[in-house]
Amino acid sequence: MKNLQSKSGVTLVEVMIAIVLVAVAAAIIYTEMLLSYRILMRSRGRIEAQGMAFDYVWEAYNMPLSELQQKSTAQMESFPTPENSVFGTNGTIDLAFYPETDMPFTPDLIQWWDIEIKVWPSPPGVESQLQLGTNPLAHVVVQRYRGTR
Repeated sequence: MKNLQSKSGVTLVEVMIAIVLVAVAAAIIYTEMLLSYRILMRSRGRIEAQGMAFDYVWEAYNMPLSELQQKSTAQMESFPTPENSVFGTNGTIDLAFYPETDMPFTPDLIQWWDIEIKVWPSPPGVESQLQLGTNPLAHVVVQRYRGTR
């Protein structure tokens, strides 16, 4: 009788090499997915932070002059970010009004103010839960000159 055993099968070594190659490919794909998710969340956070900063700057820019003069103490006001934002209420929005650097003796003669907005993904110096970093995601400074509105 003839020997009917086939030699077309794979050896254990070949199977182990194939498993290792599949595992390496899966690990690379998994890490790339995590990296792309982090990049996506960071860009989404930046876009949302810039939108919030623009809204607050626009609101502060259109304040009446009397209210602007009262707030120009160069002290930051902090607000939590809106609840439905990417940051939830964990983020903070800092708003400050700085009078001109060569400030005259009376507040009525101030010609311009700097309006500064910073949007943080979490309180300054604390890592956010979304891993968006510890730096502000949006920083806007606008000069508002005295004038009729």
